[in-house]
Amino acid sequence: MTTATEHRPQSHRRDNPTTAVDRLLVVLLGLAAIFAIAPAASGYVLQGCKFASSVTPSVVYEENSLTTDVASAVSAAQGQWDVHTGSTTYFVAGSGDANIEINDGDYGNTAWVAQWSYGCSGGYYTSDEGNMNFNLYHTWSYDSYELQVVATHEFGHAYGLGHNSDGCGSWWQNVMQAGPDKFTCSGGAPPWTDDVNGWDYLY
Repeated sequence: MTTATEHRPQSHRRDNPTTAVDRLLVVLLGLAAIFAIAPAASGYVLQGCKFASSVTPSVVYEENSLTTDVASAVSAAQGQWDVHTGSTTYFVAGSGDANIEINDGDYGNTAWVAQWSYGCSGGYYTSDEGNMNFNLYHTWSYDSYELQVVATHEFGHAYGLGHNSDGCGSWWQNVMQAGPDKFTCSGGAPPWTDDVNGWDYLY
């Protein structure tokens, strides 16, 4: 068993830190304090799976008889991803071969508001298609902006970003934080800088 114990130090008193060693120690402690409060290089978290390069940047998504509110949120969210990443994501109506199949429905009182489901192998989706589902049981009370933020979050998952704990106003504010706190973040509609940095890293 390893035990960390704090011992009372022996008395080695230094009244005047005037030696070169003392001055060097003061400088090093100051530098350590500066680096301790500096932000990390990034905050985004990777999910561990993404679309193959043969798929991006033209990821195709298909809406399967969505309610008007969810369809509008999906369109606005993907439009924001396109603006910020330069990707071209085509909207395909009705049935067909799409990379992202989007559905909504009343799935009951689940623990999730929306979800992205997929198969993964070797860091890439095992098929060219994943499913994005919105649970109307929860989303009926969301306003249009909140629903757009949820859709933006789910597209982040689809592109390969995982959940992140960095909240509003942090160094690395991002839409991938779980829960409703992201609805009140400033900075305009997401995705935000750190989300885009994650997308750039992946693609």
